[in-house]
Amino acid sequence: MSEVYFREFDKFEDKLSADKRKVWENAYKSCLISRGEIDKVAVKLCNFNGRQAGPCEKKFYESLVGMILACSNSRYVANDGYTMAEPSIKSSLSYFAGMVAARVVGENKKLMGLDPLLHAKDSSIVLGRVNASCFTPDFVGFNKGHTSAYLLEAKGTSWSKDSAGKIKRDSLEHAKDQLSSIGHICYDNKIYFGPSISRYVITSEFCKPSSGASQDKEWRISKVDPPSKGTAILFSDPNISLAAHYENIVRLFELRERADVTMDVRVGGDVVAVHFGSSVIGLDRGIYEKMGAFYRDFYGSN
Repeated sequence: MSEVYFREFDKFEDKLSADKRKVWENAYKSCLISRGEIDKVAVKLCNFNGRQAGPCEKKFYESLVGMILACSNSRYVANDGYTMAEPSIKSSLSYFAGMVAARVVGENKKLMGLDPLLHAKDSSIVLGRVNASCFTPDFVGFNKGHTSAYLLEAKGTSWSKDSAGKIKRDSLEHAKDQLSSIGHICYDNKIYFGPSISRYVITSEFCKPSSGASQDKEWRISKVDPPSKGTAILFSDPNISLAAHYENIVRLFELRERADVTMDVRVGGDVVAVHFGSSVIGLDRGIYEKMGAFYRDFYGSN
């Protein structure tokens, strides 16, 4: 089991300042993570739209981890298979390392402990966008009890002899724009709005002693909380607001097949009424037909 150096930053400036002042040894804490755990989260990158990795895919994803990471003095460092790779291949491997880092941080119970942690483009998730011009973040995760949602954007730097291996400000700003582009998240019949969504940039970096690392090509992971700045955007979707207003009534109509609940049409066909026990609730037929269809499509109700 080897050490991964990990640090949380409340804002970009703290991260960039730590890099500039070369105070990584004091700023970062070590987290013991086995190669088996890293292989496991790497294989999960293949899981998408309900499909899981097969035997050949597992070997492939595990081999990529072995190509990128090696162990030296009980710490993870960049392997020669990565550092000496052709530039375009190295760039792809750097992206993969960033995705692996995000899953390591997201799933590890001592760090974030998200379950599940899914690709943001997974078919089980609906994202409400406030800026369609931005790329989608990489992952969506949920805490225990699913009371809060988390958006993660992975950023991996490409190691080279002439680079300090540190993430640049423009990459962090781009990641912030991606995270800010999502206004709400729909998953498992629940909607998560702004205050219940946390957003983080997860960076993967291979650092040099000249930039604060204890040895060359040392793997370090940062979790950065991007700051909000500029004009706030208040997002309002009238369809979602209407769905939320009628949700409880529509849910009641969806229970009409139960023995104690019956439904009929009254008042010249203009009102739909549901009976349960001695109570009756009525709803305009047009609203019921439109909102019922919307509710089933939007929330996935049967």
